[in-house]
Amino acid sequence: GKWLNIEDISKNTDLPAMKLGSLFLDNDRYRISSKEYERIIDESPNLADYLHPFYGAKELVQSVSPLQYVFYFPSQTLPDPCPAWLRSRVEEVKAYRKTVSKEDQKLSDTPLKYKRDRYYNKNFLAIPRHTANIDSRPILPMRYMDKDTMISDGAYQIIDCPLWLFVILQSKVHYAWLTIVSGALGSSIRYSSVISYSKFPIPVLSDNEKEKLTKLGKQLNKERDLLFKEGETLSSMYINGHLPDNLNKLHAEIDSVVDGLYGVEGEKNSFSRLEAVLKLVR
Repeated sequence: GKWLNIEDISKNTDLPAMKLGSLFLDNDRYRISSKEYERIIDESPNLADYLHPFYGAKELVQSVSPLQYVFYFPSQTLPDPCPAWLRSRVEEVKAYRKTVSKEDQKLSDTPLKYKRDRYYNKNFLAIPRHTANIDSRPILPMRYMDKDTMISDGAYQIIDCPLWLFVILQSKVHYAWLTIVSGALGSSIRYSSVISYSKFPIPVLSDNEKEKLTKLGKQLNKERDLLFKEGETLSSMYINGHLPDNLNKLHAEIDSVVDGLYGVEGEKNSFSRLEAVLKLVR
């Protein structure tokens, strides 16, 4: 068939923006463990407003609850009262920033400000930039996070991501696309906000079709929440393709619906799904 240059595919401007998480440039001084969090809040309850659950790309997939919390100073001012140890940490961040690249050294003047602040105080869908052992997973793991949560720039976020889009991104159709167009290193895949996401073709959907996908999205989140409560992680749910029964049945239904929307023909596999996707851009 005819070769298709990915550069010739236009970005889907109707999709909600995908943005990186925050970049702190703090030498880990604004992050604390979940165990430290409990002690700190017990000693200084007023600090609760300045601490947010924090996930890196690895934790999104391998943890249920946050292993760390991160300090965030939205008005660039310290809490009042402020414990001496926190003031000391701010001074350590200020000193650290004087040792980094010349371009970033000026950030030592504003130690309470992240290098890149990408916290929006809204619910979002989180997608790791790098996912290991992709060959053993039937989908690219991604999950919804509540508005209090912050993620590192090792992950992407889609603010207020609609459930219908979430379902498509968790389908085998999207998996077929991203495993071909995304960068890879060994068994790891590098998701791209442009090639993997913004250039991913999505068919025109009716309100009824979006509603059907939205219902499936609610079911998928509900089933995952039940598994999270049992101690399962995204990694354990999907590793080696051995999905828990109810989750497996739900994904089969999702793939059946999404395959239909894309007009996948013949045997349902990565090749037929990719062919259906490419028909939308040829």
